[in-house]
Order: sequence, then C-alpha cells, then structure tokens
Amino acid sequence: SGPWEFTAEQAAANKKVFAIVTDIIPFDDIHKHNDCDLIYRFLIAKRWKVEDAAQGLKDYIKYRTENKLNEILWEEFPDELEKLYSFQGVDLAGQPIGYNRPDPAFVAEMMTKYPREYIIRYQLKVIEQGRRICLSLGVDRIASIVDMTKLGIGI
Repeated sequence: SGPWEFTAEQAAANKKVFAIVTDIIPFDDIHKHNDCDLIYRFLIAKRWKVEDAAQGLKDYIKYRTENKLNEILWEEFPDELEKLYSFQGVDLAGQPIGYNRPDPAFVAEMMTKYPREYIIRYQLKVIEQGRRICLSLGVDRIASIVDMTKLGIGI
C-alpha cells in the first residue's frame, strides 16, 4: 500500500508469482487495480516470500469464488446493520472513511436477530464497498475510525 518503487529483485519476485498462478489469471476480483498490483500486494503482505504469496493468492481467489464476492454488493441486507460499520465521506487525503462505533448491546441484539454467518456476510459486503470506493477514487486504502465511547474497560 502506498507509493512503491520496486527493486529489480522485487519485480523478479512478481514474475515468479505470476508464473506460479497463471492458471488463475486474470484474477476473478472486480475490485482489483490489475493482476500485477494484486501480486505485489500479496508479496508485500508475505514479506516477499514467493511461494507464500502465490499460495495466498490461490486461497484468496478460491475464497472469493466460493463466497461469490464479485456479486455481494448487490445483495440486500437490513438497513439496521449499517450501524455496525459504514462509510462516511473521505478524509483530507481523499481516502474513504470507514466508521465503526461498537455498541455491545446493539451487536448482541443483531446476533439474536440474525445468524452469525449473515452478519459476517454483511461485513464482507462492507469490505467490498470500501474496495469499490477506493477503486473509483484512485486510492488504495481507507481511513478507519473506531469510536470506542460505548465500550467499557472490560471489552
């Protein structure tokens, strides 16, 4: 994430990962900048370990496919779930602002109303919304605000 000038060694690592994952290229991810960028993201996350980055990409694409993440933005969820996490404009750097105000009572109420998997699916939708906003704005990260005023010391 952020501005990078890749060394010849890092570019070579990208090519090695590309050679390993050619069977899943182009990556089935509607919110990627491009395949090369996604490979670099996994290399950075895996500390430039080629095999780990390639396996991470394979697992990631498998997970996206199994969970139909390319279609999740068009799934309907109750409006009340937006109180769990939502996007609220952009910061001074032009990055979307993700806002989360954890409220244990509200979370407990939602957990009694909806199955855990459903709430997790909603959270996956929010992640994809953030990625879509970033792509449209030409940025690669969000600013995340966690308002902890409703949390006590025991949480």
